[in-house]
Parts: sequence; C-alpha cells; structure tokens
Amino acid sequence: MDRRAFLKLGGFLTVSVATTGLVGCGSDGGGDSPAPGTGKVYSFPQGVASGDPKSGSIILWTRVTRNDGSAADINFKVQVSKAADFASLIVDFALVAQAGWDNTIRHKVTGLEPATTYYYRFVAGEDVSITGRTKTAPAVDADLSSLKFAFISCQDWTVNHWAAFDELVKEDIDFVVHLGDYIYETVGEAFQTGGVEGAHGALTLPNGTVTKSGKGHYATTLADYRYLYKSYRTDVRLQALHAKFPIVAIWDDHEFSDDCWGDHQTYTTDNPQQTDRRKSATQAWYEFMPADVSFDASQPDFSKQISNFRDLQFGKLMHLIVTDQRLFRTDHVIPETLSPLGEVGSRYFVKQTDLVGAEAQKIAAATAQTAGLPGGPFPLAATSVLGELQRGWWKQKMAMSTATWKVWANEVSLLRMQVNLATVAQLGLAVPDAFKNNYILNADQWDGFNAERKDMMGFLKTNGVKNVVAITGDIHAFFAGSVMDDYDAATPTPVMVDLVTAGVSSNSFQSYFKSVVDSNPTFAPLRDLIYKGDVNTFDFYLKAFNPWVTHADTDAQGYAVVTVTPDNLTTLFKKVGRLSDGKLPLQTVQYATRLTVTKDTAAVVVG
Repeated sequence: MDRRAFLKLGGFLTVSVATTGLVGCGSDGGGDSPAPGTGKVYSFPQGVASGDPKSGSIILWTRVTRNDGSAADINFKVQVSKAADFASLIVDFALVAQAGWDNTIRHKVTGLEPATTYYYRFVAGEDVSITGRTKTAPAVDADLSSLKFAFISCQDWTVNHWAAFDELVKEDIDFVVHLGDYIYETVGEAFQTGGVEGAHGALTLPNGTVTKSGKGHYATTLADYRYLYKSYRTDVRLQALHAKFPIVAIWDDHEFSDDCWGDHQTYTTDNPQQTDRRKSATQAWYEFMPADVSFDASQPDFSKQISNFRDLQFGKLMHLIVTDQRLFRTDHVIPETLSPLGEVGSRYFVKQTDLVGAEAQKIAAATAQTAGLPGGPFPLAATSVLGELQRGWWKQKMAMSTATWKVWANEVSLLRMQVNLATVAQLGLAVPDAFKNNYILNADQWDGFNAERKDMMGFLKTNGVKNVVAITGDIHAFFAGSVMDDYDAATPTPVMVDLVTAGVSSNSFQSYFKSVVDSNPTFAPLRDLIYKGDVNTFDFYLKAFNPWVTHADTDAQGYAVVTVTPDNLTTLFKKVGRLSDGKLPLQTVQYATRLTVTKDTAAVVVG
C-alpha cells in the first residue's frame, strides 16, 4: 500500500488502505534484522487476533516482544493477503509496537471487499507470527440466506477447563461475540482454588491488593491488568480461536471489578471509588482487544476515555447492537450499606418489595433534582444500567434499523428471575415463615433496574420494533425466554427474547447458591430449593416461578452457536463436560439444546 495513506487515530489505532498488485516478499526488513545465525530475535507470545468485521474493514491485533526481554519500541510490519501462502499481498505496511502500549498494536485495514476471507501475519526481522484468518461482513445492502456466529463469556483461567475453545475452532461460523469476563481480576480466591486443568498454572499479580477474605489478590495497577491479559492469551486454544475468527468484544464487570458500577468496586459495603484502577483496567482492555473504538488516556474523566458501545451491520439480515453496561451504570438500587447482610439483600436474594420501594424513591428524587435541566427531567438518572446518552443511542439504533433481526449484545440478563417463597408450598416445598416473600435472585442484572428495563421494552412495543433478540452472558448458566413489557402487570406482553449462555469455564450459577445453603445456617432451610441429593432442583423452581423462562440449566459451562435466516434465529446451547480427577472430559460437548425464535414472534421454542 501507499504509506502516504497511513492514518493514526485515537490511542494507538493505526489505519492502512488495502490495494492490489503487491508481490509477497516474506520478511525482508520490516524490523531490525538479526545477524545471520543468531536465531530468533522477536516473538509474538500472545498470537494474533482480528475484530469488529465490517463490510470494508477489519481490526488486526498482535503483541511483539524481544526475546532478550528488553523493553523498547519495535519496528515490524503487517501483511494481508487473500491467499494463505501470502503470494500476493494487498497490505504490506510498516508499524511500530510502542513499549508505552506494552508492545501491542491495533491496526485497521480499510478498502477491503465485503464477505471475503483474508489472511494476515506480522513480520519482525526474520521472525513471523502465526497466520491469522479473518472475514469481512457482507455489504449492508446484501440479501443473505444465512449468517452464523457464536457467543461466549466468563472464562476464568483458574476454574475448570478451556476445552470448549477446541470445539469452537471446529465450528463453521463467521465470527464470535464475547460478552465479557474475558479475564477475572482476582487470583487465589476460595472459588478459584482447586478444580482447574493442569494446563493452567497459578497466576501471581505483579502488584495486586489483598482481597477482603485475605486469601487472594485483586488486580490494582495497569501492570496487573496487562499481566492477566498476557497470561490468558498464552493459552494455545484461545490463540487458535482468535486466529481463526474475528471477534466482537465488550467487557462486563471482571475486566475491572466484580459487580462494579462506574469506577466503584463492591468488595466492601462502602463501594469506594477507585478511579485510577478503573482507568488502568480500561487501558489494558483497549490494548488487548481488537475493537474498532478510540481511547484517550489523557482524558481525566474515566467515563469519557473510551466509547465502546457500537453497532455492526451484516447485510439486510442482522444488525448487531453492542452496549456497555458497566461504565455508565449507577449504584445498585439498594446499596450494600443498607443491608444487614451486605450483598445479600442488596445485590442478591433481594425482597422484591424492598427493590420496588427503593427504586421509586430514587426515581422521585432524580425527577425533582433534574426537572430544571435542559431536556429534563431525567427520572432514571439514579437507576440506570446504560445511562441517558447510551440509552438514547440504543433506542435510535433499534428504531432506525432496517435489518430483519436486531441482535443486542447484552452483558447481563433481561429475564425476571424470582422465587416466590410466599407461594412455594403450592409446589410442595416447605420454608420457614421468615422467608415467605418474593425474592429477586440477582439485582446486579436488569432485575435490579426494572424501571429502565420497562422504559426500553415499552419503547420497542410502542414503536413496533420486532425481532429483537438479546445475547447474554454473565450468570454462568443457560437461560432462554421472553422479555416482557412489564413483568409485574396482570397480563405481561412479550416484547423480545433473551438467550443466555453459560460461562466457558466459570463456576456455575447453581454452585454459588449451593455453597450458601451448605455453609450458612441462616439459609440452610432453603437447601431443597437448590438441590436434593444429587438432583438439581433449582432449574425446576426457577421455571415454575418464572413462566416466561422456557429453558434453564443453572449448573453448566459451555457456549452458544447461532444460525440466522430470514425466517428464524436458531441457537444451540452446547454444554461441556466437567473435569474428572483433574482430567479433561473424553467428550467435550456433552449435549446441545436447540432453541428457535421465529420471525415476528417474541417467544423461544425448545426442541
């Protein structure tokens, strides 16, 4: 390509324009060539990756280092070809991996053809990275008969295994959506000890801060977060996945801090601000993700350093709308300081009546406080997952989209998940009188921000926006069901569908509740709600109390594969096997569950 066409955008995103007619020239001087016979000078220890496929562009990523360990900028180049042997190049472009960005590079190639497979590699001196394969999106006006992608989340290095990535690499898909928890910010916590495959050794943060339990450490500095990404990306199966398919990634909480909101952590009940830590987490994510977004490290406001909510179009068939559900989020409706049990009663196992009352108070206060502001009042200003700006953007994208399917990359579940222990006797379960209330299981999800969910579902319903399907992660379980306009109405109306994948490796949703009823005498009377003997009873009760949930598997790891056609959106939930005596399962995928959403319906059929 013509180097005069080079551009540099926010952060360290560089741009080149593809051309034709270049002859493949191997590795003839893109970096400081080693003396003959000295062996390799450079390495690409985290492999290669591509992301955010558009009809005419793609983001390419790698990290290059010197084998002698010296920290310095490195001159190298990127090559792109339509041929796997790189005989003819469409990009042969010089780059600099700056030490200040941990020698990572994010390079955008433009001028590409729609729906086309490309191969890419990076060359430093005589050393060459592995070859990556990527594919651009179809033209925005293309009529497609089908599109296929996978979605994944929650891949804790220190829990279970990553054999699911071996299976994903074999799938016939166009791209992968990662819904967050790509890394886990803690190491050495109780839930992260034991029960992990031998390929994953113990992690030790360069700095880190001791966790409240005193057993582990959580990432605190930029060096800590970089260390986690670098460690996770040394897994050859994850490298192979990135090298095979482009990825569309968004973060959830663990890329910064468990159940975070804005720049606040939740390890302690006072939820202190940790702005420098938030900025470090943001920069590390930006450095290691092939996302087509900009970043400004000099911006003092952490919420304005990056804007990673975005959308991608795949012909006339599908519009992918990606939201950020952590950076602009407000505090949980019931702060932990107001609950005698901290997170229990505020974020988890919360009385619905308490949530309703606290939310109403916050909405009333916000309405009064913002009444005089331009465009005000803003009643959801204190009870929001998305924030005013992003929620407005989401509504605009949904209303203006002409695609058949609007797929929402949504980190936390939209489905109401309640257990009404006031009526549980009807299901043959006896509980003490003190528990006879209706409980929301997880108020860190949309259940904890019910007014905003109602506002958004009301918008879809009022404007006749159909064929909206959320793809979701976070909760370490498989769920599927209809999202209602108002779950508390006498006759709620289904508006859209939520498909929730289990985590790749993280401990299951049911296992957390099981640990509570087994270890805490206060909750021991609820044991039969969670399990009985070797039987998982949690799935049964969740479906019984939530008729909009058509599928629940709360004790699972795995991933999801979606096939989109003009008439149907069909998903396979693929559940993977467990470790046995520290060994990988002989058959990774134990079984698959098929779920179908038919055009112009807001329902899921399990078959």
